[in-house]
Amino acid sequence: SPSPMSSTELNLNVSSHSSQAQTIQSGPPPVINRAIVPSTHNTILVSKRQKGNPVLLHIRGTAWEYSDIVPDYITGLTSCVLFLSLKYHRIHPEYIHNRMSKLGNLFTLRTLLVVIDIENHPEPIKELTKVCVIRGYTLVLAWSASEAGDYISKFKVLENIAPVGIQGFMKEDYSIRITEVLNSVRGINKNDAISLISTFGSLKEAILDAGDSVETIGGWGETKARRFKVAVTEPFIYNKKY
Repeated sequence: SPSPMSSTELNLNVSSHSSQAQTIQSGPPPVINRAIVPSTHNTILVSKRQKGNPVLLHIRGTAWEYSDIVPDYITGLTSCVLFLSLKYHRIHPEYIHNRMSKLGNLFTLRTLLVVIDIENHPEPIKELTKVCVIRGYTLVLAWSASEAGDYISKFKVLENIAPVGIQGFMKEDYSIRITEVLNSVRGINKNDAISLISTFGSLKEAILDAGDSVETIGGWGETKARRFKVAVTEPFIYNKKY
C-alpha cells in the first residue's frame, strides 16, 4: 500500500439522507463528520489498528492508505466500515458495542463487515443482526479474508455508481404485470391469468373471492384453484402472527 501521508481535515456535511437511510436510522440524524482527506478520491482510508489484518492483502482495484480515523475503513465521503471477526467477538463481545458508540452517527452509511471464522455462528450472527438494526448499520457477512477484502474494494469502486443494476423494471402494460404476478404461482400460465382477469375484472376481485369460484373457470381446475387460494390467503410473511 502507499506510505502514510500527512492529512488535513475536511468538514463533510452528511445531514442529507436518502429516505431509506432515514427509515433504519436510530436516534438523531448524523452530525457533521470530520474525516481525513485521502491523497486521491479513489483511495480507501484504513485505520492503523487494521495493520496485520490479512484482509488488506485482498483489497484490489483501488488504492488504500493508513490514516488516523475512527472507523476501520472509510470507503466514501459518507460511508465507512467497521470490521469484526466472529472469533474475536466470541472472546470480546463488548468490543463492537464500544466501537459503534465511539463512531456515533458520523457517517450516513455505516457497514459492519463480519468475517465468519467459527463453526457455531448462527447465534452471534443473530445477535449482531439485531445490533445493526437498532444502531442503523448495514450488516455484510464474509466467509474469508479474501471475500471481506473484495467487499471493501467493491464499496469504493462502486461508490458513485447508480443502482440501476439492482432496480426492478416495472412494465407499463397492466395486463402484462398481472400475468407476471399470476405466473409466479406454480402451474398458472398466461392463458390462465387472462381468463382469471376476464372473469373477475381485476386481480383485487379475484383475491377477494379467495379462490372459491376460481375452480369453475375454464382451464383452471381444482389443483390450480387450490394453489391460487393458498397464494392469496396464506400470511405474506411466514410464521408471522397477524
